Amino acid sequence: MALLWWMWFISFPGVFHCYDNICETTTCKATQSSTRNGLSANKVIDRNIEQKESSCSHTEVNKTEPAWVMVDLGKEYQIRNIIIYYRDEWTFKTAWKPYRFRQYGIEVSNTSNTQQWALCYKDNTTDARTPSSIQNISCEKTARFLRIITTYDAPEDDEYEITGAILEICEIQIYGCLPGYYGHACQPCSRNCGDGSCDGRDGRCIKGCSPGYYGSSCDRSCSTNCENNTCDQSHGTCSCVRGWKPSYCNNLSEYIQLNDYKYKAIYKYS
Repeated sequence: MALLWWMWFISFPGVFHCYDNICETTTCKATQSSTRNGLSANKVIDRNIEQKESSCSHTEVNKTEPAWVMVDLGKEYQIRNIIIYYRDEWTFKTAWKPYRFRQYGIEVSNTSNTQQWALCYKDNTTDARTPSSIQNISCEKTARFLRIITTYDAPEDDEYEITGAILEICEIQIYGCLPGYYGHACQPCSRNCGDGSCDGRDGRCIKGCSPGYYGSSCDRSCSTNCENNTCDQSHGTCSCVRGWKPSYCNNLSEYIQLNDYKYKAIYKYS
């Protein structure tokens, strides 16, 4: 039994992770290009991973335009990977392979405007082969909207006199960190990041540091002797207040002892 579990583990790299399934922690909305027999887009975010027809969304047949299913996360998230469960039924009466799933694409955007989608993945499966009905795809993007889209017209549908691109997606799981977190364990970004957010992979502050801090993760303090308590975001160098030596302003230019605890900086001008 232990051997079987190990074989299953190595067969699905990336399935074991600590990222959040975003749609389990927030309210997502799903829409699709068309709907057949009441099998709506809501089925792709209902947490049911059964792969039979009644558990899957289904776009209408005989359409000339692309078929797509879109998930709105509600706001931008740092996406890491997507798991897609496609219809795949094997019964005594039916052997329904995911042949309509060939050549699908994954696109992301921060707007639902159809002109601003960025391709994250494209399947290149050709006729006579079918993609796996469970897909685990890396997609390291920051986005609010994600959609599965296809223009593929499967030749297997000809015998049913059906044409056009069709999608039958049962579940879409979008994994990543909530805003303000990063890494496999979704650790919080440094509180000193300029806008509270950071790179989802390594925690680097994307938009600089709060005043008084520097470094890639904004975890180092500028010298208290920097003017306006600000310093170079990469190296920590700064312009000094009077009496302190550049570039880090940690040494007095010249001083005399006033008492056991206090020192005063004295500038000498030539």
